[in-house]
Amino acid sequence: MEQLGHETQIHIQIPAIRQNLVYRQNDVVLVEEGATFAIGLPLQRCHLFREDGTACQRRYREPGV
Repeated sequence: MEQLGHETQIHIQIPAIRQNLVYRQNDVVLVEEGATFAIGLPLQRCHLFREDGTACQRRYREPGV
């Protein structure tokens, strides 16, 4: 977990995924190491990448882009 003042970044390990995820919360959140919690992943805010580093096709078009 990283407290950056304007947001908290939480590094998440999911057994089915070999890479860690970084969850960004636009607030200060206190999470203990090893804690279990549920998060929501809004489709329009997800940026997914393949193993070779190339971006997956986005299914949502952001307004103004």
